[in-house]
Amino acid sequence: MIHVVLVSRASPSTAPATAAPGHVLLFNHRPKVILKRKRDDAVVLFGIVRVTRALLAPEIRDAIEGEQIPLGRILIRSEVLRRVRLLSLWRVEPGEDLCRIFALKQPQTCYGRTALMYCDTVPVIELLEVVTVA
Repeated sequence: MIHVVLVSRASPSTAPATAAPGHVLLFNHRPKVILKRKRDDAVVLFGIVRVTRALLAPEIRDAIEGEQIPLGRILIRSEVLRRVRLLSLWRVEPGEDLCRIFALKQPQTCYGRTALMYCDTVPVIELLEVVTVA
């Protein structure tokens, strides 16, 4: 079980950006997402995704459930109009499990966001993403 303590909200203008280019989605498993950096295989993003599958076309649902293609790529290939609405930005103090995922020897402040993804104007996907500063 992942225990994340959400310490405080940050204003969108002062929070750090999420993972930079040069990272690749390695693992997309319901409901967790892990993003690793190519050059050293370090985990830089941990996320939890909740998808309301009933609101998606059957072929999109099947592709998501197949877990072979990242969610974003599925939506792009399906030409689904997407819009992400930022709900909050967070300063996160990681617990044991998140420290293990990020390979942190001791807890250090991370940052995260919660967001809703709209597909063809309907909110279908809820996101919690946490990035490490390393």
